[in-house]
Formats: sequence, C-alpha cells, structure tokens
Amino acid sequence: MAIVVAWEWFGRVQGGLLFPTFSATLLAFGRSLTGPLPAALWVSNQAMLGGFALAAGLGVPLGLLIGRVRRLERGIDVYLNILMVTPMAALIPLPPTCR
Repeated sequence: MAIVVAWEWFGRVQGGLLFPTFSATLLAFGRSLTGPLPAALWVSNQAMLGGFALAAGLGVPLGLLIGRVRRLERGIDVYLNILMVTPMAALIPLPPTCR
C-alpha cells in the first residue's frame, strides 16, 4: 500500500509522460482490456494451444514408441540430438515474400 501511495504522490509531483500516476496507469489498463487486446490475445493463444496439442499428440506417442523399440531409437536418436542443439530460429520457415 505504501508503494502505491508513494507512486501516486511521485507521479503527481514529478510525473508527466515518463512517470504517470498509479490511478492513470489503472485507467489505461482498464481501457486496454476493452480494446483490441483481448482479441489479439485470443488469436495468439489459439496458435499456442494448437501447437501444444499437436506437439503433445505426436510427441508423447512417438517418445513412448522410441523408448520401447530399440531399433527405432538407434535410427532416430541421431536426428533428435541434432534437432535439440539446433536453434529454434533456424527451424522457423520464411514467409513466401522473403524467399
């Protein structure tokens, strides 16, 4: 509570654009919740949840299969190790306009 009071006081005394008051910050946050932010968050989370479902749906069964079948492990292990040390940025495909 003391931090909020100090923030509000300092914002009123020294404030401006670089240090808004606590109440102005809360009002701006409230306005952002009713603007385009929720829709953008939903689109981002859809992509994340879809990717997670795909990774879990393919990765868990494949991992269990590799763990059970020794011959499959020997064939795939080299490629999995290569993928683990490859930076993720190198695996992101370029859009068609950048090619």
